[in-house]
Amino acid sequence: MRKHCFFKIVLTVCCFMMCSLGMSAQTPDVNDNAALEKAAKAGDPISMCQLAYNYYQAKEYKKAAKWFKKSGEKGLAVGKRCYGEMLLEGIGVNRNRGGALKWIEQAAQEGDSEAMMDMSDFYKNGLDGYEMFLGEESRIPESYKIFVVADSKTSREWLDKAVAAGNLRAVNQKLELCRTTLEKLPLWEIAAAAGDKDALTELGKYYSNPEDANYDYEKALNYLTRAENQELLTALNKVEEMRRAQEESRKQQENELAQLRAKAEAGDLDAILELAHKLRKEGSDQAASWFRLAADKGSGEGMLWLADCYYFGNGVSKNREEAFRLYRQAEASGMANDAYLLYNIGFLYSRGEGVARDVVKARKYLNAAKAAGYTSASEELDKLDREKAQQKKADLKTRKATKIRVLGKTYIANYELDGISVRQGIRFDPNGRLVITTGMMGRQETHRGEWSQNGTEITTNSGTLWLDASGNLHQFYSNGAEIIYYRK
Repeated sequence: MRKHCFFKIVLTVCCFMMCSLGMSAQTPDVNDNAALEKAAKAGDPISMCQLAYNYYQAKEYKKAAKWFKKSGEKGLAVGKRCYGEMLLEGIGVNRNRGGALKWIEQAAQEGDSEAMMDMSDFYKNGLDGYEMFLGEESRIPESYKIFVVADSKTSREWLDKAVAAGNLRAVNQKLELCRTTLEKLPLWEIAAAAGDKDALTELGKYYSNPEDANYDYEKALNYLTRAENQELLTALNKVEEMRRAQEESRKQQENELAQLRAKAEAGDLDAILELAHKLRKEGSDQAASWFRLAADKGSGEGMLWLADCYYFGNGVSKNREEAFRLYRQAEASGMANDAYLLYNIGFLYSRGEGVARDVVKARKYLNAAKAAGYTSASEELDKLDREKAQQKKADLKTRKATKIRVLGKTYIANYELDGISVRQGIRFDPNGRLVITTGMMGRQETHRGEWSQNGTEITTNSGTLWLDASGNLHQFYSNGAEIIYYRK
């Protein structure tokens, strides 16, 4: 069983309900029970309901129930709902949940929003005909009636009706179910219309963000003023001042841009370049056409930046060959000392983009750019150095000796090892054995050369031997060390 306690909630808003009904000039003072009872006996439903409320406040529940019922019988929806709630809880009358449902449902159908909330709660939890009290199970009849079976869909429907009727409790419940601001917005509007300060504040905040498309200073000011939120009002006014200042700045910039465009259209080269750079910084595709116009007038700067447009495909189709051509054209036009231009030409030579790859030319231009202070040139030069080292290492793995088997020849190497001069020789004896002699150690090593008949490189436990084009022997070790032997 479920225990329902709606009436305490309702009575907190009963006075508001009275006010909302509107008092005529003949309506007695709400605190004058004698006058109210006189008017009630004369058939005034509003007086009946107010009198019932006063009796309830005085804990004279039987009298309260009597007059709530009479006001309901006169067609007053709030009276029907209040009497139904007294039946529901058994306050001043015998508990009768079937009767409670009838009275409350009638009130809800007639537009009482609190009755709508009661109906929503009935369908949310279910409404049965008996309430179990702990330790009194023996009082439970063998069967009892179920008046309302829990139904979440119907519960939501009644909640939505209460929201549409402007019930703040319903609005707040609905707000708890919302996930986005757009879902909350119409609910805040309903609550704000009823004077809810929280809703007024939320609406004020919603319209006070100048970065949102929904920014509306007048609306934000109206809502926050009604909410009497001085802190947010102060912040709003500061934001509006900044926004207006920004708007003035934007208008000024637009005017300046219009003037600059007029000069550029008149053929002023400086204006053309300035306009093109402004458009480039804004990311506009129009920049390319103005750089082209400057280039056509012989401007090396125009050529340089038009080349950039072709390289990146900004405002024109990407074309690396055209970019390289324009970079070189800019160089020839008198911009040979421009660091950015030198870097771009060197970069294209380095990568082989728009032109055949040429590492020598790449280094020339990149070194010039580096000397001119363009730091990115160092990075590209480092890349070339790493590439060279990697290539050398790869070459060592693939080199082949075609005449390494030269019998009777002697090769000598002189070098230092840990500060000691070393003289080392290599020769091939008549039997095809490799003989290594080390003067420092006074010893001789003899190795059988492992090579094929076509004379590939020799690999021994003393490293790999390779005969270069000049007839010198190179000995490579796994740690990267190299000893060169010259023919004696």
